[in-house]
Amino acid sequence: MDAEIFDHIWKKIEKSDRILLCCHPNPDFDSMGSVLAMTLVLEKLGKKVTAITGDDQLPANAGWLPAVEKIKIQKFKNTDLSQQDLFISV
Repeated sequence: MDAEIFDHIWKKIEKSDRILLCCHPNPDFDSMGSVLAMTLVLEKLGKKVTAITGDDQLPANAGWLPAVEKIKIQKFKNTDLSQQDLFISV
């Protein structure tokens, strides 16, 4: 990744207090794991993070993932974006 792009993204994250993360459609373990890892990192940085499934459910066998309860079963269209500073789709 170009350093300039990384710096731009990092500055957006630094300036944001409330960040919405969303799994990709039909989330698999890669998507869920990425959302969970990003959630934990952002929370360590003091950010208020909302992680959602998006328009699909999590797989039935996702319960073993650490902190999977942090991902809300919520459609993107039902999310109040006015309560967020930044949206990241993983």
